[in-house]
Amino acid sequence: MKPQSLQTRAIIFAYLFGPPRFISRDEASRIHGAVCTALGHDDFSFRYSTPGPEPVSQSRGFATLMERAEGRGGFKVTVDNKASQEPVRLLMEYIWPPSVPHATENLDKTARAVFSTLGGTWQKVIAEVRLRAHYSADGNDAAKFMRERVIRLKPTVLDLEAPVAFASVKLETDPAAPKEGDQLFGPKRELTLEVLREDRSCLYADIMCMWPQVAAMPVGGQVQIDLRQLRRIGDLPSEYVEHAYDFVNRIFVGLWDIGR
Repeated sequence: MKPQSLQTRAIIFAYLFGPPRFISRDEASRIHGAVCTALGHDDFSFRYSTPGPEPVSQSRGFATLMERAEGRGGFKVTVDNKASQEPVRLLMEYIWPPSVPHATENLDKTARAVFSTLGGTWQKVIAEVRLRAHYSADGNDAAKFMRERVIRLKPTVLDLEAPVAFASVKLETDPAAPKEGDQLFGPKRELTLEVLREDRSCLYADIMCMWPQVAAMPVGGQVQIDLRQLRRIGDLPSEYVEHAYDFVNRIFVGLWDIGR
């Protein structure tokens, strides 16, 4: 696999924040206008929904969706919560971004526009980045790469009557407490590498990094929470995305011998 062949398919970023509250259609419309102004585009679609008529809906959640096509992909922004006791979510999805700097700039502008429109004081409890990408496999054979260099299957063990056409590996890590001066240290990670189904000459990578405000660690079969080690979640989306790409370039490619 060739690290320099990475092509970003999607950059997805989300904040969960509170305190939970209902956002009306009028407020959602103002958010839509602020996002359009911040990004310099007035062609974002706008949809708003609640599970039922107000005021019942105020205890049952809301959802607002803004979307704009861009090239072969697009940019989608969702602000929602499923119920009055759950955190509010800001979800931003950039599918086939023209470049990483372009995407991160728009993520930052959008986040600023949403929070400035909402006003008030919000406490962010989770920040999450998901990168979806693909690489060219050595020899243009992703299944062989997975079989021989990632999973390292022994030919004598297999009796499948046909070559392995698809393979996938997934790793997960628990979150760690942040370090002093480094609030981005120790996110929860989910790492997937597999054959790209629509093009078996390529490998598909899915990298998720999540920064919870509180790191819950399993200890002796129990979940232990240390409130003395609260993580500050106050960075812009671009800083979390840049951390995720740095992890990909320094660590992820080494896990799978991508650079060999």
